[in-house]
Parts: sequence; C-alpha cells; structure tokens
Amino acid sequence: MSRSGLRWTTAGRRYSSVLRISTSHGPISTTFKYSDEYVEARWAYSIYPELPLSTVPFSVPGLPEAFADCSPDRWGRTLVAKEHRRQVADGVVRDRRLSGIDFLL
Repeated sequence: MSRSGLRWTTAGRRYSSVLRISTSHGPISTTFKYSDEYVEARWAYSIYPELPLSTVPFSVPGLPEAFADCSPDRWGRTLVAKEHRRQVADGVVRDRRLSGIDFLL
C-alpha cells in the first residue's frame, strides 16, 4: 500500500488531502479524502467526477484519471521503463510489469 499526502495552495491558503493506493490484494484500488478545510471553503470543487466533494473518504477501483493524468507521457514512460530494465539487469529489482502507479510515483 502506498499513502500520499496531497498539498496545494489556493487563495493564499494551504490545503491537504490523503490518497491511498493499494495493490496488495490484486487490482489497484484508490481511497481518497479531501481535507475538511478544503470541503468547507465556499469555492471548493471536485477535482474529478469520480472524486465527489465530500469529507468522507471513499474508494474507487483503479487509479482515477485525475491522478493518472499526472503520469508521464509516452516518452516519459519509455524512460521509466528503460531505467526499470537497467535495474533488473543490475539485479537491483525483480522484473515485473510496470503499472500506472509505477509511472505516477
């Protein structure tokens, strides 16, 4: 499981949310929670339709496009895959199929 704190600044205030991505039991699943302060702001908005504005954490299967869109483009993925193959050849990591999370993180 991977956990990330997301932080951003809007209108001079700093906000944070929690993103948990799990691959431990098969397919990728994502749990996301907006910070209470962000949801309470009068100008707050959902960052993606799959991630409705709420103070309650919720889970979705896979990696929502709002986060997948932050991943590298095809050239960036090629570079990450090339580095992975180099690390496999050097015995640093085991060979495996890279997932969307590997490119994001």
